[in-house]
Amino acid sequence: MLEEAIHDLPVRHLVMSASHNITQKPQRQVDEGIIASAEKYRSRGDMVSYKFQRVAGAQIDELKFLMPLWKDVPLLAHQVISAITHDLTVSVVGSKDVGLVVGAIQDYFKLNDRRLRFVDEGQQTSLANSLTRGRDALDLSDNHFFYFVPLDLPFFFRLRPMLDDEDAAHHIAVVDVNARERIFTGAGELFPRNYYWDLITSNGDGEVTYSIKEPNPIGFSGSIAFDRFFRTIDHMYAHRQGGDFGIDALIQHITRNMVQHPVQALRSISSGGARQLNDLYAWWKQGKRLTLHAEQLEQLGYFLQMAPIRIKAEHQDPFRLKDVDAWHDLFDYALVIRYNGGLQGIHAHATLIEGFQRPMESLKKEIPLLRNFPAYANERARQLGMPLPYGKHQQLIAQPSCGTDIPGTVALLRKFSSTYHSHGNA
Repeated sequence: MLEEAIHDLPVRHLVMSASHNITQKPQRQVDEGIIASAEKYRSRGDMVSYKFQRVAGAQIDELKFLMPLWKDVPLLAHQVISAITHDLTVSVVGSKDVGLVVGAIQDYFKLNDRRLRFVDEGQQTSLANSLTRGRDALDLSDNHFFYFVPLDLPFFFRLRPMLDDEDAAHHIAVVDVNARERIFTGAGELFPRNYYWDLITSNGDGEVTYSIKEPNPIGFSGSIAFDRFFRTIDHMYAHRQGGDFGIDALIQHITRNMVQHPVQALRSISSGGARQLNDLYAWWKQGKRLTLHAEQLEQLGYFLQMAPIRIKAEHQDPFRLKDVDAWHDLFDYALVIRYNGGLQGIHAHATLIEGFQRPMESLKKEIPLLRNFPAYANERARQLGMPLPYGKHQQLIAQPSCGTDIPGTVALLRKFSSTYHSHGNA
């Protein structure tokens, strides 16, 4: 750890994203790709996944963050409501329909624009776009640190460990990846995910190897120069769900910084950065499973901004791992709520979320995706060759995805919620 802090703690700023890319491909071609990808996973014995995809010009925008999880309350509201219970300044990036929901949250909880701000996603949707627009709306100074949080983690309500993370005080970026062995320590997996890479990191007993997925919340310094940095991240992140990332953009960015900062470059190379860069390049050319070295990645990461970056596998919250990227993710969470008989006892802010149902009953009429979501979900299921998720009376009849432990998930959520209230937002 560095001797002097460069940021204030705890972190008090969040950029929350309810935006993701829109493809220009025709719907039929998009659906063929979704089906082919699901079949590829099935043939390998991996978790089968029918992904969501926004399509330009579609009659209904398939924006997952607006999909209802409990009654008419959309995914994004679960996390935004959790965030505003903390002393935080929050910006939410999304579509005009997302803006309607954020406005309803502001009205319902009597919040002003300083505490909760909506930022239109604009025309060029991307990770970099959401980061930049959301960050600019917060008016951060250099000594401020913020977290970028995707709004498809409805049961990620234990924010305090993230906000109090001491690494945020000493680094300009903090990447705490999802590590299978850390999250499901000493217990069976509650739900399957596809882990694409291995990460080697050091502890007091030597080196440890984890099977990892990309991180969900990522921390950034307010001092970061966003233009080139985020364009590089955007390119690297574009194909993360298949275990790929834009290594060519990373190499180009690092090369530029090596030329501009030769002294720091030599220091990084001597500390193992060159070995990791070589491993990345070999993996890129050969298509093998990639093994990452945390310390060497931090040396490479230094070149992204010429400042210290922290890469680790520490958090143990399954609900930072289980996001809603595909239809089965949404239905699994809905089945958890149904098994529990509602949100009480499994979500720390159940009463507040339930109270938001009243404004959503009227607001949903203004949002095409929410006007008759069961009918939309069934139509998409027909198009993708999935079993129909809703019955003739609009009741959920979807089955849990293979390997998902609904009772175990409910039990852990009950434990987390109880601990949250008894130990002060733990």
